[in-house]
Amino acid sequence: MTLVPVIVTVIILALVIVYVTRPLFTMQDEATSVTTIDSNKRLLDEYNAVLDQIRELDFEFNLGKLTVEEHSALRAELLLLAASLRGQLHPEDTNPGTTAV
Repeated sequence: MTLVPVIVTVIILALVIVYVTRPLFTMQDEATSVTTIDSNKRLLDEYNAVLDQIRELDFEFNLGKLTVEEHSALRAELLLLAASLRGQLHPEDTNPGTTAV
């Protein structure tokens, strides 16, 4: 047996191994991006739920079901939660060094 067929066989074998094992390495990257997307969707859903709670709270206050003290305390708590969620969703918008104009 000559050396050329052995080298060609080794090269083909190496290419087959790389081709077969490639999905094992790329699936980790895809899983990370899917996890990030799921996390952002969960945060967005939670943010929208908090905004709905604020709207419901204002509606109940306008109906007279809540006192001013109850309304302001609950609303302040919900606004802090909404701000925190918004900061997690859009961290680029929360730079403390810049001021809004």
